[in-house]
Amino acid sequence: DRALCAEGVQVLGFACKGDLAQLERSGWLAGRSRGEIAPRDLQSEASAAGYGVSRRQPGLKSLVAQLLGSALDKSLTLSDWAARPLSDAQIEYAAADAWVLLPLADALATLAPPPSPPPPRLRRR
Repeated sequence: DRALCAEGVQVLGFACKGDLAQLERSGWLAGRSRGEIAPRDLQSEASAAGYGVSRRQPGLKSLVAQLLGSALDKSLTLSDWAARPLSDAQIEYAAADAWVLLPLADALATLAPPPSPPPPRLRRR
């Protein structure tokens, strides 16, 4: 928990409100509140920059494809994360989800927003 709250440490997350709530419920934050951690939520940043579809928040898989040109395996999203021990595949999946946030944060900081769709054509009567 000290690393998450240490001065000068930037915590990255993606749609991380639920993760922080789970950490708080589990006691892992050792008396700290979610508000003390204040991660940089890359999903919110991407949405504010215009990424996403039809006012929906962008997903990690689609954002990684769009901004990094890479494929991100999301096949274990719905696996049983409460079961212990986690499988090797789950650990690798979680590590990939966390690791990809570093280049994604860099990409969001340097790329322009996506192009706007063309305006609808007006018909003449």
